[in-house]
Amino acid sequence: MSNNVPIPRGLLRVDSKLTHDIYDKSGKLLLRRGTVLESESLVERLEKMGYFDPEAVDAIKAAAAVQKRVIPTGYTPDRSGTMFSVFAELTTACERLQNLFTDHQVPLEKEILAVSASIEQCCAIDSDASLAAALNPLPFPHNVRHPVNVAVLVSVILTRQKHDKSRQQATIAAALTMNIGALELHDNLFSWTETLTDEQRAEVRAHPGASVKALLGRDVRNPLWLAIISQHHEAIDGTGYPSGLKGDKILPESQVVSLADRYCSMVTERAHRDPLLPPLAIKELHARHGSAISPTLIGALVGAMGIYPPGTCVRLANGETAVVVHRLVDPKHPVAYAISGPSGGAYDPVRKRLTASQPGYAIEKPVQRKDVKVDFVPEQLWPPTLAATKPLPTG
Repeated sequence: MSNNVPIPRGLLRVDSKLTHDIYDKSGKLLLRRGTVLESESLVERLEKMGYFDPEAVDAIKAAAAVQKRVIPTGYTPDRSGTMFSVFAELTTACERLQNLFTDHQVPLEKEILAVSASIEQCCAIDSDASLAAALNPLPFPHNVRHPVNVAVLVSVILTRQKHDKSRQQATIAAALTMNIGALELHDNLFSWTETLTDEQRAEVRAHPGASVKALLGRDVRNPLWLAIISQHHEAIDGTGYPSGLKGDKILPESQVVSLADRYCSMVTERAHRDPLLPPLAIKELHARHGSAISPTLIGALVGAMGIYPPGTCVRLANGETAVVVHRLVDPKHPVAYAISGPSGGAYDPVRKRLTASQPGYAIEKPVQRKDVKVDFVPEQLWPPTLAATKPLPTG
């Protein structure tokens, strides 16, 4: 076993399957490929004492070689035995969605369902990285990246609730297309700094119906998909639009999309404001939207992503600046990676911090990404992973 080398920091993930055999220093087999890592403590022990053969599974070289891939419309690659990058895949999802919004000759329903399946796979393989994309914006117009972020959050929440698979797929498709009837309006509002005009307000209130009409015009006939979109701005207290529905007259899937839509809007920058930090967004959901959205559903949001979701930049009690990387059972104490010390000097490599393990590692407060002096590349904190999976369905 002379080819064995120590396991690099960050290669192993809780709840993920080993992509290679793990040995101790003497070459004794500890865990076989395919074993699920069930705890952070196990990951830490393996990082301290584990070895693997890089020639058998050259994960490090493959990760370094990952490049953005543009997947043509209608094409889904076979990922069997290849590196899977959530950020590259979500970039592709945005590209495909942007193309679908502009090319009306493309069969929309089939393609949207393929993008939905891609997003579900991202969340299944690395939900932490998928959630982090919302706080590390992909380089696309707001009317493209916002629905992708909402779809990711919807997928994470509904998967955690063990929602019916066919209904979940329709809900993710609805999240991706909820604004298709008013794309220009939503992109304009992203950079709008003044009070909305009466005409803009009317367009906003009409856009659920306009989106349903646009989908019908492109041969989408799934009744649940269309109903979710028509209701995604309704509120359980009757203050929503366009129909002022109340309580259980609103589909539960519509309520999930509504919540994800509100949250993702809050944590995204606007021309007139910085993004709202995630813990503050959660407080605002309770304070300002608690009567419009079920508090139980807001609790489900927190349960799915934590108080400090992956991608949140934080200041630790010891003065370090860190990025939240993994959620744990306790929503207040995730795993973070310190990227700079108290004096502001960059760490190379970054340093893992279990925020509940000692007082100095406790999260003191979240901070804006723009206020973090040390830059970081998301794929360094959430590296590509080997994913031996079947090709995604395309319809």
